[in-house]
Amino acid sequence: MRKKIKDTLKNIDIHLKYAGFTLIELILAISILVIVFGTAYSLFSSLVRTKQILDDDRELSFVANVVIKRLTRELQLALPAKKIMVPPGFNAPGLKPCFVGNAQGFNPRVTGGEHFISFIASEAGQYIAGEETNAGIVQITYRIDFDPNNQRTDGIPVKTLVREELPFVDIDNTTSSQLFDQDLARAYSRIMIFPIADNLIDLKFRFFNNAQKVWVGDWGVRNNANILPDLIEFDITLISSDAKQSRFQTVVPVGATNIF
Repeated sequence: MRKKIKDTLKNIDIHLKYAGFTLIELILAISILVIVFGTAYSLFSSLVRTKQILDDDRELSFVANVVIKRLTRELQLALPAKKIMVPPGFNAPGLKPCFVGNAQGFNPRVTGGEHFISFIASEAGQYIAGEETNAGIVQITYRIDFDPNNQRTDGIPVKTLVREELPFVDIDNTTSSQLFDQDLARAYSRIMIFPIADNLIDLKFRFFNNAQKVWVGDWGVRNNANILPDLIEFDITLISSDAKQSRFQTVVPVGATNIF
């Protein structure tokens, strides 16, 4: 009996001795786990990056679409033969164009050669709840502004697209220059300035003269002072919250043009 018990214990000892994993098996098992978890993490990270890219694209496309639609709608309401107003006391060029684009000397808030447009439009006044609305004909300016309080933590400089609006005063229908100056001062006292987009990297305009079949970089200071451009090209570069930059370009007609 004792011999049987001894043999049984010996067999159990031998079984336990060889029942574990070898060092090579442990290393292989750990290596496989590392590969599996590494692949899973890589796939997860790729999905997160893809989602972020898609979110950035949607964000920038939405902003660009809003800006372009708004500019397109208002530019189609632009009126010819109405003279651009300049602020009281501001020494503007002698010309009095009906549309100004990228021409220096017409807006004291435009500096450094930044692109801008100013035009007269009918029934394009902006409604803001709780504030007075400019009805009828208004003068609209789109320009770039740099706000030092609205800057990114990564150091990439961003700009703001600003819209200016004020009631239009027609110098041709004013009986005296003194009355016009008073009306002009009153109009500028009612100027409305508000941001349209605050994640702008760059904004450029070009203008098409259909009569001459040529694109030009500015408008209102040459022989085109009394006419509207037939087309305007927008070139907008926006940046997302995750520093993705996207460029959007389009061409829209101005006023009641039938170029198309």
